[in-house]
Amino acid sequence: MKSIKDYDVFISIQHKDQPIHEQIKITATAPHKKILVDTFRVNGEEDRFLEICSGDDGKPDFTTLRHVRLDEDSIKEANKALIISGTIYTKE
Repeated sequence: MKSIKDYDVFISIQHKDQPIHEQIKITATAPHKKILVDTFRVNGEEDRFLEICSGDDGKPDFTTLRHVRLDEDSIKEANKALIISGTIYTKE
């Protein structure tokens, strides 16, 4: 299992009406980064996290795309980020 700390960049996919790969292309622009992509808003808990690396030009290298599983602490951290961004709502 991976940790959220293993990544340089954390991206959360927000739009259900736009393909995931297009949203990654728009967001991932820095060269030589290991990127964690959270697809919770689109996929829910099923196959939620993706890993992708960016190349020399800063563009995502889709040949490196793969599903990853995170440890429990990292999932909590990702959920916290989604709560702060307003993607996940909690009962108060």
